[in-house]
Amino acid sequence: MSPSIEIGCVMWSLASSPCLGVYTPIWAGYRGDTPAEWQKGSDSFSPDSAWWTFENIQRIVAPKENANPEFWKVTWRVLRERWNKIEKKGSEQVATLEKDALKLWERGKTDEARRLLTNYTNTRLHSDFLEARSLLDGLKAKCAMPGRE
Repeated sequence: MSPSIEIGCVMWSLASSPCLGVYTPIWAGYRGDTPAEWQKGSDSFSPDSAWWTFENIQRIVAPKENANPEFWKVTWRVLRERWNKIEKKGSEQVATLEKDALKLWERGKTDEARRLLTNYTNTRLHSDFLEARSLLDGLKAKCAMPGRE
């Protein structure tokens, strides 16, 4: 593949509703080693599953939009502030990261360029999961909800 595809082609992905989740960059040159929490998923809740973590945030917050507008307004703002900060920092890092990956690619170090992008993606996937889990724990405490949804 060409560097324009493997490095320049990035998908900003998320595991939830756009207003309640966080966008994470995944490049076409991504080579796996996906964090374990992103490989877990079933029809039963699991606290170690990224999908279930983001899904539970949505299940707690989204129904409150109509039932309790004040809860929605306050909670949504807190979530968006946290995710916007992460997304802004990520956008800034991506520009530099892609330049570094392209330099490696141009020097013939294509595997190293792919590894740089893959490692960044995996680090973001894991840190986004940990942040979501922290947010979910806070929401459950605020709502005095049981551990399983």
